[in-house]
Formats: sequence, structure tokens, C-alpha cells
Amino acid sequence: MNFLISTQDIVFPLSGGGSLRTLFLGKELVNRGHNVTLLVPGNINKYESMKVIRFKSFTEYNLPKILAGVLSATELFIKSFFYVIKTEVIIAIGPISLIPLSLWGKIFKKYIIASPTDINSEYLLYNYRNSLLYPFIKILNKIEIWFIRQANIIFAVSKAMKKYLEERNICKPIFVNYDGYNPILNVSSKETKKRKKEIIIIHHGSIDKFEGSEEFISILSNVLKKQRNVKVIITGLEKDIKNLKEDVKRSKIEEKIIFPGWVSLNKLKELLIKADIGVVIKKDIPGNHLVTTLKIFDYWCSRTIPIVPELKAIKEIASSKDVVYYRAGSFKDLEQKINKVVENISKFTNIKKRGLKKIHKFNFRKCIKDMVDIIESELKNELKNKR
Repeated sequence: MNFLISTQDIVFPLSGGGSLRTLFLGKELVNRGHNVTLLVPGNINKYESMKVIRFKSFTEYNLPKILAGVLSATELFIKSFFYVIKTEVIIAIGPISLIPLSLWGKIFKKYIIASPTDINSEYLLYNYRNSLLYPFIKILNKIEIWFIRQANIIFAVSKAMKKYLEERNICKPIFVNYDGYNPILNVSSKETKKRKKEIIIIHHGSIDKFEGSEEFISILSNVLKKQRNVKVIITGLEKDIKNLKEDVKRSKIEEKIIFPGWVSLNKLKELLIKADIGVVIKKDIPGNHLVTTLKIFDYWCSRTIPIVPELKAIKEIASSKDVVYYRAGSFKDLEQKINKVVENISKFTNIKKRGLKKIHKFNFRKCIKDMVDIIESELKNELKNKR
């Protein structure tokens, strides 16, 4: 069959959960004899036997999120028309891809598969809760849910997301398919961390201001003043870490915090091998309860101790024996947990061992194979019903 797969995440080079899911899904479908076209942001025209159609994702620019999303969806709407006509099955990964492709898919009666990596409007509802735009965002939330409802089948990234969608009267088949770790970041026994005097804390990926980037730097300042043997690495695009750098300068802790900028996966692996503690920053808001985060898998497979917020979807994949939990949104609690791990780091080696065991359950290739099994089964049923 002919498949068209699209995501708003930059796939070449890989940049997040949506890009990993897109690439692994395309490869698995090709391995099973299907024709696959990728409609994605990136910098190449072909990947192995898959044709790659590029579109511009405005989410990488320093624009308001609503504007970036609208511009990206519009670009995709225009560019996807010709390729939707030629395909049989559309797989939309993420909210920005879902809206234009669902629209074309309904018009041309294509089989639509929705794989929302998050519910984007839930974050906007929080960000604009005190704004005159709030009523508009509530309408946007209903629109996003309506487009998900148009799919023939849906893959949620957590049980919490599945419940969220069911509570909004989405009666289509909903399957839970968790994210997984990137095998490139798996640290072998030969690459294990060397014992050193310094303890290194890492946060990789962007930290949105609404998630508490300023508060994070504030507590890091307190930790670094108390713990003289600690250094911090924060990766991310310049547009995402510019404000962090300014906060660090104001706090006078520049010598203790390293900003490598955006890094390739191989470079990220090098940094994770050096790191002892990995931090995830997320507040206690509805959107965050629906998703896990790739950072946890990255920390597990690199033998890094994860300190993560206690949120519903994350609790589905990790117990308190697998990670160090802090109260979501409580930076005071996060500071206490960081200090506790730093001061007693030898007592947390079991978390590293358990993390290595956990990743076998969340191998992205296995997760995607399960996803394709379901897709092929559902498509067979659809063909039977048409006869």
C-alpha cells in the first residue's frame, strides 16, 4: 500500500519524539513491502527507499507558538495536496500535521491514522489563561479534538491521553503506543562512565519559559553554591537557551554551566556518558499529564540518574524505583532532590541498573513494530468491510 507520513518535527536531522516515530515507522512499513513518502521538515530529498518531500516548519523560528503553528499548518496544507491524492493511507504525527492532512484526507476519502504526540492546545490554554485570547484558544482546543476525531484509528502516547480523548467523545479505536529510546544513545558496557571528582547534571532539549526556565536557573544557582563539585550542561537551540544564558549571567554562575548549543545525537551521547544526573522540567498542568518525555529514555539508556516530575503519563512508565520523583512544578522540591542525589550519589546506582532493564520494554523499534501490526490488522478489517 501507499503511505504518506508527516510530522511537524524536523526529521533530518532528528529532533524529537515525532521525528523518531516518523522515521522508524517509515522504515518498518518499507520493510513490510509498503511504499512510503515522508512529508517532513528537513534537508534531504530521499532517505533509503523513501521519497522525502520537504516543507518549512515555522516552529523552529523565534515566533509566537500560535503563529508558528498556523504558518506551518498552512505550508503543509498547500504542499500536501498533490501527495494526498496519490496515497492510500495518511499517518499524521503531531497536531500541526494532523489538521491539514485530516482535511485533505476527508475530502479525498483516504484512510487516516492520527498519532498525536501531545495535545498542543492544552498548553496554549495554560499559557493564555489570563489573556483576552483565551476564548479563542478554547475554540482551538475543540478544533484540534475534532480533527483527531476524523481519523479512522488513533495512537495515543499514554493511557492518560487515551482517557482524555475518550472523555471528549472520541469513539474511534484508540491504541496506546508509548515512545521509546533511540538506539543511537544506548551506552554499552565499554562506554561506561569513569569515576571522577565532579558530578555533572544535564538537561538536554528546550525549556519553555512557561515551564519555569527562570526558576530552574534560580535553583541551580542555589545548588551550585552549596555543592562545589557540581557542573551543569544545558543543550538546546540558541533561540531556546538565549534567555537561560542571560539568567545564568545574572546569577553569576557562568563558570559552572556549559551551553553547547544544539548537538547531534552522537555528541549528545558523549555528553550523556559524562553526565551523572539528568533533569526533566515540567509543570503540573493538564497537557503535561498526557505525555512522557524522550529524556527519561535517554537518561535510562545512558546510565544517568533521572530526576523527573510526578505526572500521570510518566508514572505509567516509571515507578519510584526507576527514577527520582519531585512534585511537578515545585522547584523547591526539585532543588531538594538534586541536593539529595548529589550528596548520596552512590546510593542511587540501583536506579541506573533498573533503567537499563526498563529500556528493553521501551525499544522504539519494538514499539513501532507493534504499531504497524495494529495498522495492518485494521487495514485488513477495513478492506473486508468494503467487500
